[in-house]
Amino acid sequence: MLNSLVKDKKYIQGTVLTLFLIIVIGFVYGSLMSYAKLVTYLRVLIFPLLLVAFFIVGNRKDKLYFALFLIFYALAECAFFTLEKYPFFAYYAGTPFYCLAYLSLLVFLFKKMNFKPVIKRFRIHLIILLSFGAYLFISIYSMLWPETRGFNLVYWMYDILYNTLFILVLITSFVYYLYRDTKKSLLLFLACMFIVFSELVQVAYYYIEKLEVLNKMYSIFLVMGYFFILMFILYKNKGSGLRREIDLLDD
Repeated sequence: MLNSLVKDKKYIQGTVLTLFLIIVIGFVYGSLMSYAKLVTYLRVLIFPLLLVAFFIVGNRKDKLYFALFLIFYALAECAFFTLEKYPFFAYYAGTPFYCLAYLSLLVFLFKKMNFKPVIKRFRIHLIILLSFGAYLFISIYSMLWPETRGFNLVYWMYDILYNTLFILVLITSFVYYLYRDTKKSLLLFLACMFIVFSELVQVAYYYIEKLEVLNKMYSIFLVMGYFFILMFILYKNKGSGLRREIDLLDD
């Protein structure tokens, strides 16, 4: 019975990975060849597939907040997909779900860390990372301001919250990697890094210059982020990072 369950799980894992790779190959091909419709249809399939992977073969201990991250992100993608012809409504319907997704991911990361040893051991790292985050935030708004200063207050509130959250996700995922010091935490950091890089490239594409190379870079960074999320879900830690945590608590 146990052997059968293990085999079934491995089969499902292999099937999910195969389907994901097919979608990714189609997504990258569509991006490089400028097949916008193909990219749009394939992109909306990625997060439902990640949800299936998480609930069937993912780690149950990680279930609640990481699952909420995947669910809210999938809802955001669906909102932008279904309202594609109405960008104004798509933005106001989809952006709150993206914010909830990033907020859920932040809660997931915070619950995995003990802040006393983090602050004690990584004080300098935190100062540098927060300074970098502030610089990134200011840089983004120096690009956005000339193009968006006439927009309404609600747009600005959404935008400030969204950009603050994804910068915090990048910083927190790196601190989480330093804290846990495991391959799985590295996979999550890489996922966050590529997703944030894709956001920054997208800002450059829309508000600096609409170069096709930027659009292609955005797609590649985004799909790399999704790939590392899948690897994070499927990866089984050989060491949980607890020895690292004990070391931190003992210092």
